[in-house]
Amino acid sequence: MSKLYNFLWKEVDTSKKKIVEDLISEPFIFIPSSCASGVEDVVLGSFLLPKEVCWHDSPELLTQMEEIDSESGEVAAKHSLLSRTLCNIYPGLRDFFVNICGVYEIPSFQDHFQNLLYLSTTVLPSQAAKYVFKVFLKLVDELKCGKVSSEDTLQVSGYLKKSEYTVLPTVRNRWVSLHPSFGLVCWCDDEKLMKEFGSLDKIELLHFGELTDDEKEMISVKLPLLMHSLGIPTFSKVVTREAIYYGLMDSSSKASFVNWVLPYAQRYIYYEHPDTYAKLKQSGFYNL
Repeated sequence: MSKLYNFLWKEVDTSKKKIVEDLISEPFIFIPSSCASGVEDVVLGSFLLPKEVCWHDSPELLTQMEEIDSESGEVAAKHSLLSRTLCNIYPGLRDFFVNICGVYEIPSFQDHFQNLLYLSTTVLPSQAAKYVFKVFLKLVDELKCGKVSSEDTLQVSGYLKKSEYTVLPTVRNRWVSLHPSFGLVCWCDDEKLMKEFGSLDKIELLHFGELTDDEKEMISVKLPLLMHSLGIPTFSKVVTREAIYYGLMDSSSKASFVNWVLPYAQRYIYYEHPDTYAKLKQSGFYNL
């Protein structure tokens, strides 16, 4: 196929718009499902549209995807996600695919979430949690540099509210979406709160795998922007503290203790912090 695409590259340029339009309107980019051992070998594969592939992706994401494949044994996942990057299949044809055929240089914002949707049907959340984390970090960088528009985030946010769009891994090893049927979905910004309340029913906390200290720091530094854009609240914002009134109680023992210790506290402040004592005296502390 490389020879065919090279021939097309030489014969077709952007000035021949009608030919190019006819070419890219149909699936014409061949994606092999396996590597050929010889030139004459017959290779199975599929033809895809330019919008269904990209030229390359982050090496870090591809490495993470390969690790998932090796753990899960999901060849189909590798074919769906990794093989759609053309740089390794057709090296040297970047100008033809990107500049003439309109193939994306890197995956679009929606493509990343489509990849996650495919993953959610093939592997467990615990196996893909780290990949989700890497994707989120990449999307944050794209948001900051303006590669992702507000329309993109609104569209994906709308997808996430559908019950079938389960692309978010949780600590319970479940794939969930932001649909109300999954309960309250949050991302954890306070590990103490998570340990205390994370097991409550109808609360799903996002899980990003086993992270290093540097990666944990990235959660608090980078993720808030993306999470806010997608409508995913922090756990600390949905957990509120309130005093619980249990009725009247006998506090005479506590009052007796305060009356006993207060003179000693006054003398200590008087000798060690005279300025503070003077201010407290003016405020009525001396008359207690």
